[in-house]
Amino acid sequence: MLGPLQYHACDHISPIDLYRTLFSYTVMGQWNWGAFDLILTEEARKYLAATKPPVDDEGANMPTWKWSSDGTFSIKSAYFSRTDSVLSHEKILTNAERVKHGIATDSLCPRCNAYPETAMHTFRDCDHVRIFWDRFFDEDNESWCYFYSYGMEDWLLLNLTPGRMKVGSLKWETIFAIAV
Repeated sequence: MLGPLQYHACDHISPIDLYRTLFSYTVMGQWNWGAFDLILTEEARKYLAATKPPVDDEGANMPTWKWSSDGTFSIKSAYFSRTDSVLSHEKILTNAERVKHGIATDSLCPRCNAYPETAMHTFRDCDHVRIFWDRFFDEDNESWCYFYSYGMEDWLLLNLTPGRMKVGSLKWETIFAIAV
């Protein structure tokens, strides 16, 4: 934990700025980075970048985790923060990416040898992977048709958001996070 921000203030901060609440450094629910550049150290600004700004000036200002809806840290939200930056932006080094960067000459999936190995093919669309996913759905389940119809970013969001996918009594978002 960073501790009181006054310990991370630049030497030239005015006494008035020193005792303002964090809410006074927000504009329309977002951090006012221009104001922070002048009064806080780089370490403090990096810490604040990982926290949600307060929404009003009532109550104590407390750090929050920006990758969860309620601001609390959880393993699932940490996982989503990583999958959000790696999977949703398709930064996995698949055969299709290797060919694109001149590292390989064959973009086909090594499991099925039928389609280019993209991130989406690797995690969802390959026939060998579909066998795994299909075990969770029966054709009467409404969620089944949504599972295969989205692009990477929306697919991750759909499956990692609590309550969005119905798969019996299972906590689907947890099972999905572990499986991916």
